[in-house]
Amino acid sequence: MPKIILSLRENELAKLPRSESKPLFILCFNVGHFDTRYHGKGIASAMVTFLKNWARERDWEGIEALSCPDVVPFHALGPQHLRRSRLESHGFRVISEKRVALGEAAIRRNSIEDIISGSLDEKHWMVRSYPGNVEMVRQLTLDSSWSETYDKEHVMGCDL
Repeated sequence: MPKIILSLRENELAKLPRSESKPLFILCFNVGHFDTRYHGKGIASAMVTFLKNWARERDWEGIEALSCPDVVPFHALGPQHLRRSRLESHGFRVISEKRVALGEAAIRRNSIEDIISGSLDEKHWMVRSYPGNVEMVRQLTLDSSWSETYDKEHVMGCDL
């Protein structure tokens, strides 16, 4: 079971283990989901860049993380999931995918349908997620292909 690290100081980072040629598995990191002042400032990008450099310096062979399709609303994401396109923009690729449990899939599907129908305010999702959701919600209403991906999760990987 991976150890969850909430925050580390510089001296604590130095104590973390070096790789034995394995991928480093990250669970999650979030920046300002409830405070839009932090959106679009490049903080998450800087964190990924720092993590990749840190792992490379310690001889990790790569980094892996779980991701959700971008159509999954923020409030329906599991705490261990990142968004697929955000990871892809930093050089990650899909290594494997699987379907989520039926209960989780139902929550995701119902959330998307509520947004499309207007019974859940789009802004609730957009404020707690990332730029681009306005266009994404419009696309969901026009294109039902979201139903092919909402119930998947991906293991994403990035070589170092």
